[in-house]
Amino acid sequence: MASSKKNDGFTLLEILAVVAIMGIVLGLVGVNFNRNLDNVAHSEAKRFARVLNYTKEYSAYTGRILSLRLDKKKNTYYFLYVDPIKRSWNRLNSDSGSKLLSPYKINEHVKVRTEKRKAAGADENPANIEETQSSRRSSKSEIALITPFSDFEPANLILSGETKNYIVTTDEFDDVEIQIQ
Repeated sequence: MASSKKNDGFTLLEILAVVAIMGIVLGLVGVNFNRNLDNVAHSEAKRFARVLNYTKEYSAYTGRILSLRLDKKKNTYYFLYVDPIKRSWNRLNSDSGSKLLSPYKINEHVKVRTEKRKAAGADENPANIEETQSSRRSSKSEIALITPFSDFEPANLILSGETKNYIVTTDEFDDVEIQIQ
């Protein structure tokens, strides 16, 4: 009787080849994922710069003083405007005629933080608007104050991807720029 030897397993060489191929594929996917997060952060920064430029024009056209606020917990931003009669801040709704001024949720994978800078000779409350309790609480997240004269309060919004930071800056000279770090 001839005994037949049964081959039920993989050789060490076959296992090493599969592990090496998996490592190469996972490495390529990881590099691509990092690039995609950076692209998403860059897209969000470009959108935000467009929104700021639009609000400058909107404020000048309507004569409204606007405040851009960031809700860091919800990763959203929205606009407030000054009610000239009540002299208080109110949330700008989507009925303002533009989707750009509607509340916007930033991509959840993009980390967002703000830096407020003080312009030389700037007034703390240029419109002399009374702040309610709720607006005082939300003022911690104020990014920019936009006046009908197209003035910006200097500020930075930093959107972080995986490897790069995109800094949207506003300054007292009405410029909006994106810097990459």
